[in-house]
Amino acid sequence: MRRRLWWLACALILASLWDAVQAGPTIKKLKDTIEVKAEGETLHYRETSLYSKEAFNRIIKEDFKSILIGSLEKRYNGYATHPEVEFSKEKSTVTVRCLIKGAMYAPQSYDFHWLLKDLPFDLYQFVQRDRELIYEGTIRGIPTIIRLQFPYKPAHCHEHVWPRWR
Repeated sequence: MRRRLWWLACALILASLWDAVQAGPTIKKLKDTIEVKAEGETLHYRETSLYSKEAFNRIIKEDFKSILIGSLEKRYNGYATHPEVEFSKEKSTVTVRCLIKGAMYAPQSYDFHWLLKDLPFDLYQFVQRDRELIYEGTIRGIPTIIRLQFPYKPAHCHEHVWPRWR
């Protein structure tokens, strides 16, 4: 029990440090792309963030991997599992991947509150293209694309997605 509390405290401290560092002038993201692919009970989450060369070198030098994972787990409050971080020096990008568990509320129907809760909009700001819902805009001053992919043509309300029935 003590070990769990210690790890939880470490994760919270690292997440708050990452939030503070990210707000700094040299670590600002230039672009963010979030892709979520629905597959059965699991949502496959991937966020790729583009940084300036200077900011990326600082991220690599200071080894933000654990901070990024802690921030992801804090932001998605228990939904995110099996996190992984990948760095691309050539592209100056950081990609965070994880599985989202517990978002399915009925067969092939998903609750996206975990993703949208801190954003200033809901799914009605997404454009539907075949089997995807796509948002393209600016979030907290960062150009952002959010792509939600499904194995069916989706119907939705503010935070929920389900198969469109004909």
